[in-house]
Amino acid sequence: MVEDLSTHHGPIGDLFTKRDATDDWLKYRLSEDQVEFYQDNGYLAGIRVLNDEQIDALRMELAGLVDPDHPGNHLFYEFNSNESADPNKILFHALGA
Repeated sequence: MVEDLSTHHGPIGDLFTKRDATDDWLKYRLSEDQVEFYQDNGYLAGIRVLNDEQIDALRMELAGLVDPDHPGNHLFYEFNSNESADPNKILFHALGA
């Protein structure tokens, strides 16, 4: 059975650790050059905020969600599995859940 996660209002697992100490957040602080680049260009690339384990876990979750037969698809207000004109690519679109 698929659980409706909209009833939860906090973390449901331990994939993402909570960081309370200010020192933990300092490593994510942008430099003045990065802020200036963002202000000039509207984007900033190359900032790693997830580790490999987190990325792999999210990719596995997404692989299941794009499946039209996923048991939780009824929780979406709108679900479209492949809107790509290229059969070798998946364009997934879903709203709400």
